[in-house]
Amino acid sequence: MHAQWERDETVHQCRDCQRRFGFLTRRHCRRCGRIFCDRCSMYRALLDPADIVHDPAFPEGTPSAGSQRVCSACHDEVNASVPSRLYGMRATSLERIEVDQGRLLSPGHLSRRQSSSQLSDLAECPVCNRNLEDVGDAIAQETHVRTCLEGGTGPASQGPNRTPKYLVYRLPPESSLVNVECASPFLCEHPGPIRYTGVICLEEFAKGSMVARLSCLCSFHNTCLTSWLQRGKSCPIHAR
Repeated sequence: MHAQWERDETVHQCRDCQRRFGFLTRRHCRRCGRIFCDRCSMYRALLDPADIVHDPAFPEGTPSAGSQRVCSACHDEVNASVPSRLYGMRATSLERIEVDQGRLLSPGHLSRRQSSSQLSDLAECPVCNRNLEDVGDAIAQETHVRTCLEGGTGPASQGPNRTPKYLVYRLPPESSLVNVECASPFLCEHPGPIRYTGVICLEEFAKGSMVARLSCLCSFHNTCLTSWLQRGKSCPIHAR
C-alpha cells in the first residue's frame, strides 16, 4: 500500500473499526497515513525517519528519534522484523548499564552526527567501549550497539550467560530525543506536569531527563521503564 496522508474531510469513519466520526477524534497513522479513531491507533512503533508520513499542510521538521503513533496493521508489520528474544525479556534477566556523561557526545559533535541515527547521544559503545564513529554509518552503529546490548559480542558472548542489557543516562541538551514523547503504556511516576492518553505516558523528554534505552533502541523515562520491568514485562512498545 502506498503511504499517503489522508485529508480529514475525506474520511468519515475509522478505517479499522468503521465507527463514524462525530465526537470521535481523528488520528493519523504515521506510517500509512490513513485515519483511525483514537482506540484503533493507540499503538506505537519506532520508525525510520524516511518512513514517517507527514501532513502536507505543514513543513517537515527534523525527523523524530522517538516512537510514532501507528495503526494495528502497521504495528504488526513493523514488529514482525523485531527479534523474538525482545518479547521475552524480563527484569531479572536485564543488566542495567549507567552511561557516564563522558561517554556522551559533546554539544559540538551532536550536530555532526547523522540525524537519522537512534544513537546520536553516544560517542562510544557503552558495552565494548568502541568509538562509534569508527564502526561506520548510522545503520552500522545501531546494529553494533544492538548486538552488544543483546550479549552478542565480546568474550562474555561465548559463554552461557549472555545477559541482555539496557542503558540509562542523563539526556544531553542537544539530544534528538528532547521534546519527543515517552510512550510507556502506564501512568508515569516521575515528578512534574504529566499529560496522559489513556494509560500511556506522553510526557516529553526534557534535557537532563534520566532516559532508559533498550536493545531495540526504544527509549523511556527511567522511572517508567523501571516500574514496567518490575512487572516482568518486555519492551513496553514491542510487548503489545
